[in-house]
Amino acid sequence: MYPFAVAIGVPPSDAVEVGRWFGERLIITKLVTYLDMARVMRESGFADPRTPVICADALCGFAHVASLASFVGGVCALVPERRKDIAAVGPRALPAAMLACLMTGAVAGIVFHGGQTLWGSSGPANCGHDM
Repeated sequence: MYPFAVAIGVPPSDAVEVGRWFGERLIITKLVTYLDMARVMRESGFADPRTPVICADALCGFAHVASLASFVGGVCALVPERRKDIAAVGPRALPAAMLACLMTGAVAGIVFHGGQTLWGSSGPANCGHDM
């Protein structure tokens, strides 16, 4: 997942660890990954202050195997006669959901710049005055 981490704006020096977390998150829920991220933030930090912002937003979502199983099981319970169709769509939905989460992280990286957002330290209400 290293290329995806770099593609959404994580610097290459942080992308190895972040890419591993993205892959880990597909199999395990995000709880373990957030604990790993907190450990890195406590111990050594990241090379770029944008990395934890991008990572936190990209990891937030339901793009993992457990949520896929919950989705397929829940919808199949509602419409049992379409079980085969729903089960066929499920595995294709997982990469799409992961890409959606990665796009959220990319947008967070665009908006966040070293302690300030795109709108400055005052927030979006004063964006006309900060530009």
